[in-house]
Order: sequence, then C-alpha cells, then structure tokens
Amino acid sequence: MACGNGGTYNLSTSKCDCKIGWSGSICDTAPQNCSVLSTLGYTAGTYWVDIIPSSGGAPKTILCELTSSLTLRNYIFSNSGSSYHNRTWAEYVAGYKVDNDNFWLGLDLMNAYAMSGGKSFKMEAVFSNNAITAVWGNSGVTIRDGSVKYQLTFSGTSSTASGSYSVSLQACLSSGKVFSTWDLDNDGDTGSNLASLAGAGWFFGSSLTCNPLGRLKSSLPEGQTDGQILLPNLDMVSGGYLPYFQYVKMYFE
Repeated sequence: MACGNGGTYNLSTSKCDCKIGWSGSICDTAPQNCSVLSTLGYTAGTYWVDIIPSSGGAPKTILCELTSSLTLRNYIFSNSGSSYHNRTWAEYVAGYKVDNDNFWLGLDLMNAYAMSGGKSFKMEAVFSNNAITAVWGNSGVTIRDGSVKYQLTFSGTSSTASGSYSVSLQACLSSGKVFSTWDLDNDGDTGSNLASLAGAGWFFGSSLTCNPLGRLKSSLPEGQTDGQILLPNLDMVSGGYLPYFQYVKMYFE
C-alpha cells in the first residue's frame, strides 16, 4: 500500500504529524474521489473511502472498486434484498449505509459526479451458482441538482444477461425522470404514490415495473406484496434462480 497501516484512513492527529491523513508512516490528504486510489498504488479490490465533502463537515463514506483491469467503479447503491430502504427524501439526498451490502451513495454526491454529463453507469444483479448475471447500462448520464428533483437523463442504453437462465431484459430507467420517495411524491402518477408501493425511492417511470431497492418476498411480512424488489423480465417471486440471489448494485464506471 502506498499509505501506511494497510491503507487505513484516520482523522485523528495521534498517529501522525498531519491534521488529516493516513495512519502509519505516510501522511497524505484525504482522497476526494475514488480515482485517487489508483494513483496511491492500490491494486484490484474493493475499498471503503472516507472523503471530505467540498462543503466541509463530517467525512462521507463511499465504496470504490478497482477491477482486475483497474477499471474504476464508484458505487451508487447496493441491495441484498433483505434490508429496509424505504427512506425519506432527506436520507436519499444525503445518503445512508445499513451495512456493507446495503447502502445508498446520496443524490447530492451523484449530482456532483455526473453534473457535467457524459458519465456511464451500470446496474448489475448477481445470482450465485451461475444462475444468472444481469447488467443494465446507461451512457451519457447527467443527474441534475435538487432544484429539479435530481432529474436523470441519458443518451444510450444497453442490457445483457448471462448464465444458466436465458432472459431478455427490459430497461429499468427512463430518461428525463426525477427521483421520488414516499414523503415526496414526484413520480407524476396522479393515482398512486409509486415509492410507497415500492417501499423504496427511485427514478420511477409511469408504472411500477422496476424497484431495485425493494426487498425479497422472503424478507417481507407474510402476505405483503408492496415493497417487493422488481427487476424487469426477471421473475423475483418464483423464478428458478431466485434462491441464488446475492445482490443488485449500481455504479458509475
């Protein structure tokens, strides 16, 4: 590791002579984004990084990954299907972390990363035992700020699925949609609050066909269907691959 103590970041002054930096023999300023990891000599792997927001305040913990080809992934969310993601608008704006498999980066950081446009992100659903890996891609992504409810636009889409089960994926996002939560209904559907039905926030379209932050049926109260995870063209209720579900994640690439 380029930074000492196994790359452990430390805000205390007790272990080095700098005010903010890495513990160990080398002190450095806090990384401001995931890309700094490669410049510091990190190899392929997944790392939690504490960045200092541009507005100051407490560090924000984000998940970064360097793939085997050292391609950078900056994670937006992860959902194992068992945790409760029915958060308020304020929580989705700021971001939150339940555990290493269930978190949301935050709409403000998503905007900061993608406000210049031209970014790409992917959403990936992974099932073990080679059941299936499904990937939805979007290119030319822009996420605007809170004044327009974090409107998401993109210029290109793609989807692939591989594994033992053959499926034809449908899109999970529509360009031009804004973010919606149970306490701030922005979905444009005058008949219902899709985020309430979904039990999670999302860039919902005209109907509830994609709900990647929902929960697996097995983790819902008995008899409840609202709040269930939905992935277009993947049967998340009784599909033969369902027992192998591991996670759904989205990341900037």
